[in-house]
Amino acid sequence: MSTNWPPVIKPFTLDTELAQDPCTAIVSWGPMKQGDTCQSVNLVQWADRSIEADGTFGSGGTITLNGSNRGVNYYGLNDPSLTAISKTQNGVSQILELTVYVQPVLTGGDTTTSIYVTMLCRRPQHLLSST
Repeated sequence: MSTNWPPVIKPFTLDTELAQDPCTAIVSWGPMKQGDTCQSVNLVQWADRSIEADGTFGSGGTITLNGSNRGVNYYGLNDPSLTAISKTQNGVSQILELTVYVQPVLTGGDTTTSIYVTMLCRRPQHLLSST
């Protein structure tokens, strides 16, 4: 049984100041426990993205990253080598596809599972307003 029962929908937090660059934003979810579902985030104007997963994965804990353009059906996202983003230990991956919505998914794990997922997003400077 999950340490979070009933399962929790994990909201994201958005920080546009942490990286101290107006062209970047940091989205984070966590700590994620076995059975949790993450809220998707819409940051389509932030085209350059990377994802970091860190924490305690527990037995069989895996983080994958899914994307959707309509927010209805979600599909696995890949890194630039066309390998599905799937983390079973701490690590960082660049995200190849640009989708409207992004959502990390935790499968497996056990009562010790506690994972933080952080996405760094960057947008071109020309999208900044001049005011």
